Amino acid sequence: QDREQYYKKELDSMKENVGQNEKEKEYLSGREKRLENDLQETRGSLAVIQKEKQRLTQEIELSKYDLEKALRELHDWKSNAENEALLAKNLEQKVKILTSEKKDYDNLMTKIHG
Repeated sequence: QDREQYYKKELDSMKENVGQNEKEKEYLSGREKRLENDLQETRGSLAVIQKEKQRLTQEIELSKYDLEKALRELHDWKSNAENEALLAKNLEQKVKILTSEKKDYDNLMTKIHG
């Protein structure tokens, strides 16, 4: 009879361990599902972040292109302005020369017709 009670206690103890193990298994299954959901959410967030990074990279490249184009245009405008300034200076010198020559011509005519 003692042996029977011993085995009964052992069996009860084993049943209790099985029950606890099943509870722990349920808890771990729930935790696993939560972690899988978190992982999926993280992957989704990562995909969104990667797309946004790609979009921003493209925007930066376009902005760089636009900036380089604007700088080239600015350089061209500057060169054109410098060329026009040189032309204006040359024209001023020609006007001075022609004015001087006209003055000489007028003086000569005055002397001749004087």
